[in-house]
Amino acid sequence: AMPTDAPGAASTAAAPREMRHFIARAREIAPHAPLPAYYCRLRAVEVGMTLAPRPVAAIEAVLNTLERTKRSTPLGELEDDFEQCKSFAYVVYDRADRVDRAGGAHAVTMKQVDAFSAASTFLAMLEHFEEHPRVVKANGGVVVRDDDRAARKDFAEWRAFDLRQALSLGKAPTDVRSCAAPPPPPVAVERRQAVERRQA
Repeated sequence: AMPTDAPGAASTAAAPREMRHFIARAREIAPHAPLPAYYCRLRAVEVGMTLAPRPVAAIEAVLNTLERTKRSTPLGELEDDFEQCKSFAYVVYDRADRVDRAGGAHAVTMKQVDAFSAASTFLAMLEHFEEHPRVVKANGGVVVRDDDRAARKDFAEWRAFDLRQALSLGKAPTDVRSCAAPPPPPVAVERRQAVERRQA
């Protein structure tokens, strides 16, 4: 658990759930991966700006941290920063997935849950680049989502949930070893089916 006197701990606790995971992961990786950490914080602000009521104090706290860390962050061209952040997110995802698929009927650990949870946050952070005004303009004024990234994010989110459930209930997690690619997350499929039923 994070000590309450850690820098920014109070602001993380006070931040809305939608921002909190970006802020917490940024703090975790900042010492060894300052660039993805910077963009995690930036994404937290962007997400915070879409919330109602707007969490002004939480947004200001993150903006202050961004300002404070900007000089020590190796910021470059947008395309270069995107490639570095994407590489980082995919490495975290691939490592979590590889360990998971190699495990067989393994005993689930919180470390695995955390690995997929981290991967989903870093893959969600990449949405900053998809929504960047310059990228949107180049795409004819529309936000274009990377389907591969979105599928991995959804899978990582679902797998963290699936493993956490297995851990808390003392059950085996869903066996994904036979899948060549991430299967559609059941949670997302069920949600989509429910929407389709309502629309029918």
